[in-house]
Amino acid sequence: MYNSTNRQFFRTYWSLTVVPRDIPAEALEVDLQHNALSFIPAGVFSHLTKCVHLDLSYNGIASVDKEGFNGLSSLQTLKLHNKISTLEPGTFDHLTSCNILILNQNKLVTLNPDLFINLPRLPLQLLLTLKSFDTNHWDCSSLCWLKHEEQQGTVTWLYGRVPKCADEEDWQTLQCGDPGQDRILQFSMRNWLLMVTSIILLFSLAQRC
Repeated sequence: MYNSTNRQFFRTYWSLTVVPRDIPAEALEVDLQHNALSFIPAGVFSHLTKCVHLDLSYNGIASVDKEGFNGLSSLQTLKLHNKISTLEPGTFDHLTSCNILILNQNKLVTLNPDLFINLPRLPLQLLLTLKSFDTNHWDCSSLCWLKHEEQQGTVTWLYGRVPKCADEEDWQTLQCGDPGQDRILQFSMRNWLLMVTSIILLFSLAQRC
């Protein structure tokens, strides 16, 4: 086990199964990689309002409470490659200063666009795939919203590593429709479903009369 408890730099290797509660509030960098963490509970970092770098890599974290990063308003870099298969919308809402987000080597397939709704429009530097054998198997057809962000310059790829698609798509040649048209199509589909539901309900009521 290795420990460092410099007031501005906190590091512990190998032994932790839960996030320690004694991380100094003035810590600027927190390094908890290579431990045995499996879950990030709500509010566990809420006192670390000055922290700018958080490394949770190589733990085995399978899930993160959507309030798990609450309080990290100064955080600029988050390293999170573990065993995460899904991330709830709102998980990154409190990371209002974050501009580097590392998510490679998890078990992710897709990302909800609402994950990034409160992140700063900087651009954000993302890492979703690092090596050809990365454990994320991206359904790139579900990431067209991210392709649009890339085209607008609000997302860039750390180290130039674009997502590696698990389907037959290639990120560089991925064809995505206009986001405005996609929204119109979704709106039309909702209206169509509402209309069909109303017709079925009226028909059912008419039969009862």
